Amino acid sequence: MTTLDNEKTMVDESTVPFLPTALRYGLIGGLIFIIYSLISNISGLSLPSSLTKVAINLAMAIAISIGFIVITIKHHRENQLGGYISFKRAFLVSFVALLIATLISSLFSLIYALYIDPNQVDNIIAATEEMMTNLGAPEADIENQIEKMKTDMTPIGMLKQGLQFGTIGGALFSLICSAIMKRVQPIF
Repeated sequence: MTTLDNEKTMVDESTVPFLPTALRYGLIGGLIFIIYSLISNISGLSLPSSLTKVAINLAMAIAISIGFIVITIKHHRENQLGGYISFKRAFLVSFVALLIATLISSLFSLIYALYIDPNQVDNIIAATEEMMTNLGAPEADIENQIEKMKTDMTPIGMLKQGLQFGTIGGALFSLICSAIMKRVQPIF
């Protein structure tokens, strides 16, 4: 028998699968990251021609990631777990969803660099060189950075970097958001 003032129904986390939620929100997140990537590429925001553009692009990516994680955890907690979620479950559902979104976004970036805009890497390298020159970096440092970029920014290298940063950043953001959003069921 439930009381009138108890709005939350206790649900055992082990009886509710997290993968359907992670998959659904991972696909949605992947599409959001693709749309952001397209807008960023079309507007020129993705070209690192100034520190301001780099900071804005990074801040937007972080904001989208955190917002995406919060929405995923909140949906799973409120709609499937009766309003309660453990740290472990929150981390698991958000990290898997972000991993799926990162994979989708990274594959799109690979397709974009290979087929949609094959000059993207050259444009990024030129913008980086211009930015470093404007900042007054020594010529030797500029040359070293450009050479490093030329070896690292192959399409496969970009896919690998996207997956690495997405995985590491996803784990970090998922840990932080999970710690904040967990809601432990009362004992009695």
